[in-house]
Amino acid sequence: AMLGVAHGGVEALAVLEKLKPDVVTLDIEMPRMDGLPTLKHIMIRGPLPVVILSAFTKETSQLTYESFKYGAVDVCTKPVKGELRDMEAQRQDLRDRVAEAAVVHMDAAQYIRRAKRTAAASSPEAGPLLSSIEEGTPPSRLVVIGCGAGGFPALLKLMFAASWDDPSIVSVVCLAMPQRVIDALLPNLAKDSGRRMESVVPGIVLDSGGCYLVSSDSCYHLVQEGSGVKMEQATTREDPLRPLDCLLGSASRSLGDGITAGILSGVGDDGLEGLQTVKQPGGCVLVLPPPACLKPEFPRRVLQTVSAEEVQTVTDMARLLWSPKRT
Repeated sequence: AMLGVAHGGVEALAVLEKLKPDVVTLDIEMPRMDGLPTLKHIMIRGPLPVVILSAFTKETSQLTYESFKYGAVDVCTKPVKGELRDMEAQRQDLRDRVAEAAVVHMDAAQYIRRAKRTAAASSPEAGPLLSSIEEGTPPSRLVVIGCGAGGFPALLKLMFAASWDDPSIVSVVCLAMPQRVIDALLPNLAKDSGRRMESVVPGIVLDSGGCYLVSSDSCYHLVQEGSGVKMEQATTREDPLRPLDCLLGSASRSLGDGITAGILSGVGDDGLEGLQTVKQPGGCVLVLPPPACLKPEFPRRVLQTVSAEEVQTVTDMARLLWSPKRT
C-alpha cells in the first residue's frame, strides 16, 4: 500500500521520517531538492530501498549512473503516453519493480565506493589500469558476467572492488539493458573502475586486460581465431534470443576450462544451459546469494541446477573472478 506522497525532496525526507516506509520512489527532478541529493540524504540518515524514476536520455545518463552509485536499487523509465494496453503494461512493470525493491537485501541499497588505488595507479599519467600487456595480446582466461535484470548496482560494486591483478584476463559482461543505455553509462563505469571498457560490436577482437559490455538484446558467439578470440553476432534463426546461453556455450567450446562465470541477478532460465556447459570441462561458476539480488529468481535456479559456488559478498566474488589463478 502507498503510505504517502511528497512534492519535493525536503518534504520527502520529513515524510520518510514519519511514515517509515519499506521502499521509496524518487523523481530525478523535484522542487527545492532534486532526487539525487534526496537519495544521498536517505542513504546517510537510514538506508532504504530506493527506486529512481527518470526519463532516460543521453543528457540524463550521468544522473542515472549517479543514482545507482549512490545506492538506488533500480532506475525505471517513466511511463510514456501511448496505447492504453502499452500504458497499463508500463504501470504493471513499475509496480512489480517497486514491490521487488521493497524486499531486497539492504546490501543492494548502499553507497558504492571505489576501491582505493595505489599511488602509481592514481597518478594523472597512469590512465586506466591496463598493465604492461600490449593491446592485441590473446587472453589467458575469460571471465563472463551475467548481469540480469536488477543487477547493475551489483555490477558497479563488482567493478569497483576488482583488483585486476591478472592483466591477461579478458572480461565480457552481458547486461539486461538496451545497448543505447549501456553505451551512455559505459564512459562513467570505465572512469570509475579504472579499466578499459568497450561495447561489443560484430567482429570485435577481445584483448587481454579489456572489459567488453554487451546487451542481452543481442546474441553473440565467442569464436577462437588463431591464438585470439573475437565476438560474432548470431542470427535469430540459429539462436533464439538466449544471449547468455549463446555466449557461455560458445566460450566454453572455444576456451575449455579457461572460463569463470559470475551471476549477479536475473529472471528466467537463459544461461542455465550455458553454465552447465562451462562446468563440464572444468570451468567455474560463481553466484551471489539470492537474498542479496534484486531479482533472485535466476540466481536461485543456478544454485538448484548447476554445481555453482555461492559467494556471500560482491567483494569476494571480485577477488575470485579476477584472481591471478582460479583453482
